[in-house]
Amino acid sequence: MVNRKILRDGLTLVAVTLLSVSVVRATTLLHMDLADLTSEADVIALVQAGGASCQLDPSNERWIYTYREVTVDEIIKGDQYLTQLTVKTPGGELGTLKMEVPGAPALKENGTYILFLYQGRDDYESNVVGWQGVFAVENGMVLRTGQTVDEFLKDVVDLMNANER
Repeated sequence: MVNRKILRDGLTLVAVTLLSVSVVRATTLLHMDLADLTSEADVIALVQAGGASCQLDPSNERWIYTYREVTVDEIIKGDQYLTQLTVKTPGGELGTLKMEVPGAPALKENGTYILFLYQGRDDYESNVVGWQGVFAVENGMVLRTGQTVDEFLKDVVDLMNANER
């Protein structure tokens, strides 16, 4: 009787440990504040989201990416001549396949956003930390901060100027 209990408790401990390791790997995101995002981003832009398409990653056909076209209204940091971008985010639907990635940003068509982007190989990708690099805008207000767009962008520009010193 004691041997069965020890064996069961041991197996339970091993199972819980293995599950804990996978959960930690799957949900750990590095927190970045506005100063970090501003410093790390190659491009910061106020954009209008357009249509999207999904594709399998050619190097790993188990991954689906969504490619969303965005129209640039204003560039705060980066190439001032950008007028259109393709933003690549993990996840999406392709036929009967569906992939959801916790923490990945989901841009909606016709939505307005302030994006903190880094340069990908062929396109711009949302910041490594997922949703932290996406600030939704409605009626001139940045939803996550409660600031007007002008106030928020002034804070970003002030941080950029502080980083240059």
